[in-house]
Amino acid sequence: MKIIEWSIPEFKSFHLASKALSQLKAHEFTHVLLLPFFESQASPYCITSHNTIKPEFGDWNDFAEFCKTAQNLNLHVGIDVVLNHISPKHILANYSTQASPINTNWTDVWQLNHTYQEVEEYLANHLQQLANCGVQFIRIDAAHHIPIYLIEFIKRNFKFDLILDDTVQPEKLAFADFVLNHTFRSLLLESQVLPSSFPPKNEIVYFSNHDTIEIASPYLEFLQYEEWIKYVLNLNHPILMSHYEHVSPMSTYSFRKG
Repeated sequence: MKIIEWSIPEFKSFHLASKALSQLKAHEFTHVLLLPFFESQASPYCITSHNTIKPEFGDWNDFAEFCKTAQNLNLHVGIDVVLNHISPKHILANYSTQASPINTNWTDVWQLNHTYQEVEEYLANHLQQLANCGVQFIRIDAAHHIPIYLIEFIKRNFKFDLILDDTVQPEKLAFADFVLNHTFRSLLLESQVLPSSFPPKNEIVYFSNHDTIEIASPYLEFLQYEEWIKYVLNLNHPILMSHYEHVSPMSTYSFRKG
């Protein structure tokens, strides 16, 4: 099992990204995890509309065609879904509060109040639209702050494989198909040496530059060498890479089957 994390802006559009899918298949990747690609402010996680794809990337028909192309290659498509917070310019702004509990420095996102029926219906419609396009698995961003009844609702009403971070409450992990385990990454960053062994076969090693771009260490610098990347890719072990080129993986995680 090999997963790749993609940001559509790297490819300019879904159309161009679709052309690169065959290269993933040639490198034996099995899953594609997409970062958010909706109308947003600054960060793709500061969404102004879950219903509107940034026009430079394409539209919903283009995304559905991307998913169809992937599935024809036996590639599974997933996405990072943002259900906890929104831009203050979002249509749901009246159902949110200005401060997000994720990070007190995040002044550009507002915390959704999930007790409103309007919020639940909007998010359910968003998830249904993703499912209709062919999305097969999702990672819930900031799941620690998502009510457990919403996670249960997702598992009950959708066929997505669900990824949750291991920082969420234990009762939520019961609904996860995969658990994002930060322990392995932390040990690597602390030791700054190559691991003597990898996690069990039911865990997926994750190399990404998503959130540790500012960290510098001999170990992380070593990860950038092509020899190490080839070594990891040739292992008979589930992995996730941050993008196709594999030139700058900056952090390491693992997924554990829930």
